[in-house]
Amino acid sequence: MQTSPVAPRVVLSALLLVALACSSSSDRPTKGSGSAVWGAAADVAALTTDEREALRGAGVGEAFLEAGRLEEGSTTIEPALSGLDGVAAARFPVTLVVGGAWPARSGEEAGTELAGELRRLRLGAEEAGVTVVGYHLDLLPPTGDAALERYAAALGAVAAAVDAGIFLSVSLDAATLGKEGVAQVADAVDFAVAFLYGPRSDDGPGAVGDEAWSLADLGPRFARLDELGLRFLVGVGTIGQMAHLDGDGNLVEVTTEADLPSLFGRRGLGLPRADFLDVLDRQSYRLQAERALAVDDWRLATGDWLRVTRLSSHHLTRVAAAAADSDGYLGLLFHRLRHPGEELSLSPLALAGAASGETTTELVVEVEPAGSGDQPFRVRVANRGAQPTEVAFIDGNYVEVRALGGAAFSDVSAGEFRRYDLEHEGRRVDNMRALRQADVIKLYVPLLEPGDEVTSGVLSLRGAPRDGDLLELGGLFYLPGGDVLELSPRRWPTPPAPEVGEGGDLGLEP
Repeated sequence: MQTSPVAPRVVLSALLLVALACSSSSDRPTKGSGSAVWGAAADVAALTTDEREALRGAGVGEAFLEAGRLEEGSTTIEPALSGLDGVAAARFPVTLVVGGAWPARSGEEAGTELAGELRRLRLGAEEAGVTVVGYHLDLLPPTGDAALERYAAALGAVAAAVDAGIFLSVSLDAATLGKEGVAQVADAVDFAVAFLYGPRSDDGPGAVGDEAWSLADLGPRFARLDELGLRFLVGVGTIGQMAHLDGDGNLVEVTTEADLPSLFGRRGLGLPRADFLDVLDRQSYRLQAERALAVDDWRLATGDWLRVTRLSSHHLTRVAAAAADSDGYLGLLFHRLRHPGEELSLSPLALAGAASGETTTELVVEVEPAGSGDQPFRVRVANRGAQPTEVAFIDGNYVEVRALGGAAFSDVSAGEFRRYDLEHEGRRVDNMRALRQADVIKLYVPLLEPGDEVTSGVLSLRGAPRDGDLLELGGLFYLPGGDVLELSPRRWPTPPAPEVGEGGDLGLEP
């Protein structure tokens, strides 16, 4: 079993989420450390018991619940509180999220009005059995001269009017951190959610474009948050996406619902090209249309591109490591829980792994007999961890099967694997005479997502020994972040053991 170093473990306590400690200068509560998930009521209710327990065990003990939006130009909240029975059953403390844009009319009067709206929203949630611990304003800030100062005055009025023990927080993006008046905003709230990594899948405040993926930019931004004296959660956009680009690279359309493995080997699409310069910040691949074709509802012309961008839990541990030394760092806020069909995005179990610092790719290789005569068998590899492998087609992501005792392979079928190579005495063979002497098979799979199982067709041996082990199994797989998992050799029929790899930095030894 081989492992590599990972980002420091984020030590979180869900119990601190609702612990209140009054400071000497204010009667506002102090937010305790802990990570959180963000989603609609249906998303939170859909979490399985295992997922909820894994999240809580990793210190993810709160849900930011999309509860309403400001009506345009108004402080009136249009509520979205259906399906709260499932949220109450999930037993997560909840912060109610209100989206939209702050109205042009600012000041203390507007803040007092909004506080009343928030209280009505909270009472409605509590009637359904939800434990509400805070209000979060996920609002696009106002623009113009002194706009943030007026916004801060309104936030101060909200904070003064909300009930004791209820937190008030706001969303901030990197651009707002550099503006005049942000210090007054910081003073008016209990904590902030700083959306600094990963683009959001909605229209809320957050990083956009390539800067959304820059891990190198996080350090100065965390330092700025500390200058402001803010306690903060790091908002992370976790939803992967596939974009359709025309031949000139212009964006045509985007979806969060895509099945990446189904694109590999698709007729008319070239092999994925990894954006290697981005490997430390994200997983990014491009596939080019070699002819006109349809991909689901999209129509691609010759030369068009599909660009897939997503995160692994390894990248999130690097975000947490970058923030760990900040005085005000509370934890990660995962925006958002994925919906059905969003297989490009991290699962709740993968989010729990990221919060705890356990970013494992756990591979198990198994052999099963497939009949009698010539020792027929099949080989299966399964990813039982919470993190995928990287994409590889040429020199990685393979299971190696070596015949022992002078035996050679007589029949080979790739089955669900993409392809295979044959070797004899350590050299690849590609002529008919040498093929009959092949004693090593390498079975290749481009990608193993969490939960994937891939099984070969029937493989047969000629001249197999009557006693002792028949096969030696190994392999090599690439992991997110540039690390490599080399499967420790073992012999069959020895019982299989899981091989665990953890995402690391480029250049680390496996």
